[in-house]
Formats: sequence, C-alpha cells, structure tokens
Amino acid sequence: MSRAEQQACAQLNRQRARAIQATARDHASSESDPPDVWIDSFARKVSTLEVPLIRLQDLGFTEDVVEGMSSKYLGNIGIGREASAWVDRTYGCVYKLFDLKIDAENRASIGLKLQIQGNPPDEVEVIQLPAVIDDILTKICVLHEAGACPTEIIGISEDGKYLIVKQPRCKAFEDFASGSRASGRSNAWHRPKGILWEPCLGLLCR
Repeated sequence: MSRAEQQACAQLNRQRARAIQATARDHASSESDPPDVWIDSFARKVSTLEVPLIRLQDLGFTEDVVEGMSSKYLGNIGIGREASAWVDRTYGCVYKLFDLKIDAENRASIGLKLQIQGNPPDEVEVIQLPAVIDDILTKICVLHEAGACPTEIIGISEDGKYLIVKQPRCKAFEDFASGSRASGRSNAWHRPKGILWEPCLGLLCR
C-alpha cells in the first residue's frame, strides 16, 4: 500500500469513526430504549452522516438460531471477544464483524479493553473493563495509521448489529501458530516508535 493510499484510507476511517462515535454518544445520553429499538434508531441516524449501511446478504451471510452465522462467499477463520473474522480467499480480503451489544448504560458495547492504572513505569496495574464502540474505532484508526495491517471501516450492518471493517491485504492463515510466526517475521523491522505507548498508555484507555 502506498503512502497516499494509506493516508486516504486513514482520512476515511477518521471521518466515519467520528460520525459513528457522535451518534453512539448521543444515543447513550438519551432515554433508555429496548435494545432492538436502540439498534434500529442508531443505524438510521448513522446512515444520515454518510456512513454506509451494509447488507449482510451482499456478503453472503445468513443467520441461524441454532448454528449462528454462515456465509456463502466467506469462510469463518475465528471468533473472538470483539469480532468474528471472515476471509474471501479469492481476493485475499478479510472482513471483521464487531458485534454491537447494548450495555447497562445504554451504550454500544464491544468486548473488553485493557486499562493501565498507577504511575508508570514503576507502579502499574492492568485491569480489564468493558469496551465501547468509541474505544474500538479509536483502536482501528490508530493501528491503521501506525502501520499495522491496512484496515478500512466500511460501515454498519443494515440491521445495526455489527460494525464492519475490511483488511484487503491481510493474509489469512489456517491456524493461530502459523499466523503468529508470519506476523512476527513481517513486523520485525516495522515496529512504530513513540506511537502506541505514549498516547494512552494502552491505546484504549480513557
């Protein structure tokens, strides 16, 4: 990816992230709604701010109550606390679906984050806290700009249940060990300095 392409994607990510974050904050401060009403309203509001709404059917997805999600076009390569990952092996592109859940404070919640407390570097405690969509969007933007696997925020699913990103140059491996070894080799020479530690002491911290 050229520097110009990376910067253009970074600008698009920031634009979409700001729109989604602002909408999520507005909804969190409003009256508590049932989850299905909240999600529908959230998706409709985001779409007015030029954030694409993605039809899951266009990616071949169907959802079964018993077996969960599957896709005619994409292969599932993992499900984590934050997202499920799906690969299009024809084009070498990985899609990630971040499952939006509504927490007790009426916020879009996604997985967990690490927060560093204390007085670094001597007195440090790392704790786990629920992550909200604001945290995940910040993480995606910063990692892309820092030189990690190029990632584009492509939008919210039409039903409002998922934040969707794609990694068009992400080579998917069949198992974690193979992917970890390849990642270590390719990134050994490209470790950003002064980016990921100082601003935030953990990227997702407030």
